Amino acid sequence: MRIAYVLKKFPRLSETFILNELLGLEALGHEVEVLSLRPADDEPRHEDLAKLRAQVHIIPRKTSRSFEEDSSSIEGIFLQLPLRNRSKTWAQGLEVASLCKSLGVDHVHAHFMTIASHVAAISRLHGGPPFTVTAHAKDIFRFGINEDLFRRVAHLAEGLVTVSHFNRRFIRRRFFSDEPNFPIEMVYNGLPLKDLPPPPSAESRDRGLILAVGRLVEKKGFDLLVEAASMLASLETPFRIVIAGGGEQEDELRSMIVAQGLQEHIELLGPVPREEIIRLMGEARMLVLPCREGSDGNRDALPTVLIEALACGLPAISTNMVGIPEIIVDEEHGLLIEPEDTGALAQAMHRLLVDDTLWQRCSAAGPLRAHRFCDRKHTLPELARIFEKRGERSPCTASPA
Repeated sequence: MRIAYVLKKFPRLSETFILNELLGLEALGHEVEVLSLRPADDEPRHEDLAKLRAQVHIIPRKTSRSFEEDSSSIEGIFLQLPLRNRSKTWAQGLEVASLCKSLGVDHVHAHFMTIASHVAAISRLHGGPPFTVTAHAKDIFRFGINEDLFRRVAHLAEGLVTVSHFNRRFIRRRFFSDEPNFPIEMVYNGLPLKDLPPPPSAESRDRGLILAVGRLVEKKGFDLLVEAASMLASLETPFRIVIAGGGEQEDELRSMIVAQGLQEHIELLGPVPREEIIRLMGEARMLVLPCREGSDGNRDALPTVLIEALACGLPAISTNMVGIPEIIVDEEHGLLIEPEDTGALAQAMHRLLVDDTLWQRCSAAGPLRAHRFCDRKHTLPELARIFEKRGERSPCTASPA
């Protein structure tokens, strides 16, 4: 197939799972085009981006056609779109339909049930290819989501995919409670695990190094990590925390680190490419990601960095929420705590610092777990199968209602 991916921005440092997916589809023999709705940010790039053969097309946000020339779009989905993005989404949908036709695209896939899926839906209504959507986290958990728009796009799509069993249950409860049999596919994010180096031994690691990776945003819980670090420091076990990532909480975290006198214990690295993250995972004693529910309802569905940590033989500490327990079994691949419990987080970090038996057990079990559920060679054929099922549902009509 020739597959076009509609994405809000590409590439993005924080969305390694999308790059992995594109490379995996190319490895399966599919031809891929990337349709980016916004120019990429000025940020570090992953080395693997150079392996991608797909051309990246930046989709214009204006069109010469007027709304009056296209009355079908004034109804249904169009009027459900956020007002501030309505004309741009409509214009980009028209452009995607036209570009896909000229490129000979067989299928369109969008990530996130937000603007990318809206553009794919508008494209479909204007003769564009069948499309599917992967729903992740912010697009299903946040408060205030337009649930009617979500359902309209899902019904237009050839398939709705999500990344954990928890997500699938949640989507069914929130959006399709009156349609209990609405089809929702589940495919874990796949990683190129064969490309990772063998897990290092405990002796070659920095015994006191604690690694944390992710965007510096509320739902990641890095402010809780700083609080827990203050408690851990009182236990007089040597440790050093390195946090890799950038985001809106950076200034707040720096202030917290200074206020609690943790400058010698915590370092903020800023945004870091995947190659450096993998190197750090080979040095660290553990990875910590204290996920929580944000004030807007947003949560992490199944952080890719946790899967990478397990694959690298790096025990992980995270929270018992959303899809995380599907990958990490407490005491087997790492430790799970309740969200917001900084005391339990400090104790969990202390345990993995001092308990060699626990560390060895989790380190040995992690790669087996990651390969079982999240190896790209298993997940990508499953995703391609979903794409290839296009046309099995009722054909799209001209009406968006």
